[in-house]
Amino acid sequence: MVNYAVSATRVIPPRVTRAQAWSALKDGAKNPVGFGGITESTIVSENENGTEFVRKFVRMGKEHTQAVTLFEPTWYKAKGQDPDSEVTIILSSDKEGVNYITFTFHWIHPDVEAGSEQDKQMAAQYEGIVNNAADSAIKAVDDIKA
Repeated sequence: MVNYAVSATRVIPPRVTRAQAWSALKDGAKNPVGFGGITESTIVSENENGTEFVRKFVRMGKEHTQAVTLFEPTWYKAKGQDPDSEVTIILSSDKEGVNYITFTFHWIHPDVEAGSEQDKQMAAQYEGIVNNAADSAIKAVDDIKA
């Protein structure tokens, strides 16, 4: 069994406010197509105020299901069942007021042997996914008109 925990942090462009970044993050949670290799996405169910929902999406040809919870205005969590996975995306800032977005992904694969060739390939694949997602998020917020 192996656990993959990967993260990536990016600086949010200075002209983009935290409120704008949160809006883009929330939109990306509802429709993550283009982030981390996701090619299709559908909201299956949603609570009345839109802060909790279940989405199905396709990444690398495989369908996945996640339960998503939005914690406005700073982060969201997505919990998957196939494979057991969790994604947390956090907006933060430093004492100088620079804003950041951090993606943290965690996948559990009980069927993969630690140290195997499959393990090495999956580790590299997941590192690519988290960096692609972070880069895509920065592109999305950078496209916001000030």
